[in-house]
Amino acid sequence: MSSDWQNRVRRELARGRQATAEGNEGMARVCARRAAGWTVKAYLDTQGMQAEQPSALEQIKFLRAQGNLDDETREVLEHMILHLAKDAPDGESYWPLDANLLDEAQWLAGRLFPDFQTQ
Repeated sequence: MSSDWQNRVRRELARGRQATAEGNEGMARVCARRAAGWTVKAYLDTQGMQAEQPSALEQIKFLRAQGNLDDETREVLEHMILHLAKDAPDGESYWPLDANLLDEAQWLAGRLFPDFQTQ
């Protein structure tokens, strides 16, 4: 049986994929970050650790600062806290990475919880 955090992660990933299908990449990134935040919080709980602030962003930053992470996991966590860049010639904001945060959030759930299933 799935736990509550797993159900929330699955729902948020589905919302993000729907947002992508509708052309709303900003909302898709928000959904990915929420999914990653719930995953990280669940992981920290299993490790007996807790970030000072309960927000998804702070949970992600807290885990990223831990010294026992592999480079790939740390990189995915970095992607989750990255902001839009605003230095485009036309003054518009843009996403500076060629990375799909939804795929990375799903990967992170599987990395931290090898039994995590998206279905």
